[in-house]
Amino acid sequence: MASEVNEIQEAVAKLAASKNARRYPPSLRAQITAYGKRQIAAGMSVAAVCRELDVGEPTLHGFLGTERPSEKRGPRFKRVRVVSTKLPEAQVVQRIVRGPCSLLVEGLSVDEIAQLFRSLSCLA
Repeated sequence: MASEVNEIQEAVAKLAASKNARRYPPSLRAQITAYGKRQIAAGMSVAAVCRELDVGEPTLHGFLGTERPSEKRGPRFKRVRVVSTKLPEAQVVQRIVRGPCSLLVEGLSVDEIAQLFRSLSCLA
């Protein structure tokens, strides 16, 4: 068991230093998941497993498919009702294209801006 822990710790140490930037290969993810399930079944807390392996709690919960106790799952988006899709005159969006050498183009439609970029690009 100690060798398994060391193996996981070494593999995790080779990943990005920031827990938020780590990308776990599928084989390591499976190994962490199996080890975590065994340890939790033996009475170890998720937090203790995370500390032992240097894995973030949200990551381990994601691997295990469990929710953190403090998380209350609910709707992630608020319901909205569209009242009007027409903007009043004062709220009309003005499109401005800024380019090199103080180039400024105003008043074009989205299609005209796209055409402008196509004509100025190297691919035209």
